[in-house]
Amino acid sequence: MIKKDKFPILEIDTSKEAVVEPQAIGSLNSVEYDKLVITFFKEAIDRLKTKNKISEYRLVRCENPYMIYKFNDSDVLLILG
Repeated sequence: MIKKDKFPILEIDTSKEAVVEPQAIGSLNSVEYDKLVITFFKEAIDRLKTKNKISEYRLVRCENPYMIYKFNDSDVLLILG
């Protein structure tokens, strides 16, 4: 729960549960790749999907779920940052 304040930067999250839990994607041993690209351009991901350059690898379930993509021709993962 967020304690509201007149100044948003002073708001405090009183929850003891982390926003991103490691258990959300399973054990660390279940990720076979050691390279990850973070892009801030959704258009880049859309273009790569259209050209069949990437495919969906894993959905991370958390407060704000996000998809991890894998390049089809290499062992590199991609996420939207």
